[in-house]
Amino acid sequence: MFFILKGVQEILSFKNMLANFPGECNFAATISDISLHLCFICLLHLANEKGLSIQSCSNLDDLDIHLPQADDALSGTV
Repeated sequence: MFFILKGVQEILSFKNMLANFPGECNFAATISDISLHLCFICLLHLANEKGLSIQSCSNLDDLDIHLPQADDALSGTV
């Protein structure tokens, strides 16, 4: 769960999010069933549904996920 302070934009790293993925996931038989490709497709779905902005980093080894500001009507869970 996350909450965004009004007027503050939060930026997440896709690489960091994958590195900190929970070892126990109730949506797959094993953690190895969850691939990088599946995570990226889910990110694209959330970006479309929740208004996230995805931008590449300068050295192209990561993606920055920009969460909308609170006044852009997103507050709660993703």
